[in-house]
Amino acid sequence: MGTQKSVHHRKTIKRRDFLRFSGLAGSALALASCQGQSTKTAPAAALIQATLNYLGWEGYDAVDADAFKHTDKWMKEHGIVLHSTYIGNNEEMFTKLKAGGPGTYDLATPYVGVLPAWIDADILEPIDTSQLSNFPDLFDDFQTLDSTMKDGIHYAVAFTWSPSVQLYSADRVPRPPKSWMDLLDEKYKGRIVTIDGHDGFLTTMALILGYDDPSPHHLTAEQLAEAKKLGKKFMAQIKTIAPSYGELKNLLVSGEADITMTEWAAIAGWSQAEGVNIQMNIPEEGSHTYVEGYVIPKDPPNRAAAVAFIDHIISPQVQADLAVYASQGVVNKKAVDLLSENAKIWLNYSSLEELLDKAPVYPPIPHKSDVYTTYADWLEAWEELKLGG
Repeated sequence: MGTQKSVHHRKTIKRRDFLRFSGLAGSALALASCQGQSTKTAPAAALIQATLNYLGWEGYDAVDADAFKHTDKWMKEHGIVLHSTYIGNNEEMFTKLKAGGPGTYDLATPYVGVLPAWIDADILEPIDTSQLSNFPDLFDDFQTLDSTMKDGIHYAVAFTWSPSVQLYSADRVPRPPKSWMDLLDEKYKGRIVTIDGHDGFLTTMALILGYDDPSPHHLTAEQLAEAKKLGKKFMAQIKTIAPSYGELKNLLVSGEADITMTEWAAIAGWSQAEGVNIQMNIPEEGSHTYVEGYVIPKDPPNRAAAVAFIDHIISPQVQADLAVYASQGVVNKKAVDLLSENAKIWLNYSSLEELLDKAPVYPPIPHKSDVYTTYADWLEAWEELKLGG
C-alpha cells in the first residue's frame, strides 16, 4: 500500500472465470468419484523426509486423515510429518513468527490481506512458483493477486477462499436476521459469539454504516471512529470472544451461543457432523470474501519439503477435499471437475456471481496511507473494543 491518494487495489477475482471453468448447474458442490485421478506433486517431494512446523488456522494443514485421505497417503509415502500450532487470528500468527524468529516455522496460512505488512516486515521467504507443478492450473486471478506479491515476486500462494458468513442455530433461531442490526435486539443479548479478529468485525460495522467508497476496508479516521462507536453496541450484546474457531464451534454446538458475527463457513459443516443444525446467513448489508494463502516463513528448516507441501495442497484432488472439508472455494480450475451436486456444501459455482455480489473480495486494509486508517489503526480500535473502550 502506498501513501498516494489513489487506492492500490489488488486484482479482483473475475467471476466469469469461475463460471466459465465450472460448468456446474446444481445447487451444491460435492466430491465426485475420482478413481484414476492423479495428483501432481513437486519433483522434490519424492526425495524429502522431514517434519514441517506449521503455524496457522486449524484445518488448513490437512491433517484430518478421514477428510484428506490423499494427503495422508502422500505424506506417508514421502515421509513428511506436520507439527501444527493453531492460532485464533492473524495478529497472533504474526506475533509468533516474529517471536520465534527465522528458522522456526516452515509453513503458515495467513489471510492474504495482511501480507503487504508481513512482506515489509521481512518475515517471509520468496516462493519460486516455477517449482510448483500445479501453479499453472490456478485460476489466473489467483496466480496474480497483488497482496501475494511485491515487485513481481511471490511471497504467498493462494489456496482457498470463502465468504465470511453469519452462523446460527436453526433450532434456536428459526429465522435468521435480515439485517446485521437485528442482532441489537434484546433477545440476542448474551447469545452472540465472535472470533478474536478485528478485520471481519470492523468490516461488518463499515458495511452497516454504508462506508463503501472506495471500499469498507478504506476508512478515514472519522469513519473508523463511527465504526468503533457502532461496534461498542454490538460488543454489549456479545457473550464472549472466542480465542479460536474450534472454541467458537464448541460454543454453538453446546448451546451456550446461538448466533455469530462474520465467521468461517466450515464451522457449519463441522457442527452438522456432530449432529447440531448450524446454518449460514449473509444479512442484507452484505459481508466480504477472504482469500488465504500458504507462505514460507523466513529461513524454514525444511524448505524443499515446504515447497512440495504447498504444491500438494493446490493440486486438484486435495483442493476438492478441502472444498468438502471446509465448505470453501477451490483455486485450481481442474478441481472443479472433481466436484458434483450430491453433497450439501455452501458454495455453488453456478450462482457464484450472486454470492460475490453479496460478499465481494475487497482490497486489503492499507498498510500505510496518508488518507485512510491503516491496519495498525484497525487493530488498535479492536483491542479497545475488546476492553470495553
